[in-house]
Amino acid sequence: MLWGKTASDTMAVRGSVTTDADGTPVPQAAGDGAVRTAVADAIVQLYKRTRGAGPTRVRATWVGRDAITVLLEDTLTPQERTLAQAGHARQVQETRGLLHVAMTGEARAAVEAITGRRVRACVSGLDPDDGFATETFVFHAADGDGGPPHAA
Repeated sequence: MLWGKTASDTMAVRGSVTTDADGTPVPQAAGDGAVRTAVADAIVQLYKRTRGAGPTRVRATWVGRDAITVLLEDTLTPQERTLAQAGHARQVQETRGLLHVAMTGEARAAVEAITGRRVRACVSGLDPDDGFATETFVFHAADGDGGPPHAA
């Protein structure tokens, strides 16, 4: 199953293989599924609190050694959906950009607490036509290897 109804359901059912750019598998920590689930859940809760509703589907996965991306589906509020359908997708993206700036500090703090890594950058994206969003957290290299916490 590629997508589940909640982060917990998705992470319990599906893991992901993380690879470097050359396709070499990156060792993952023993509790990595729990880390990804916690990150996904934290972002879902932040979306619910800041937007009034959360996504219907979510998945978090490591991107190489130094980033984790949360993929969120069906994130538009009814108002945003109405605006996008009326040809105002750009305004929806601009508003989401302002929300991203407002929530970045809290998102960074949550991800840092969960992963034990310092966030270097937080990048957000939205396709306003279907409500698909991403939240990517890029980490400072840890202990010289840059891998997920406790990676072998």
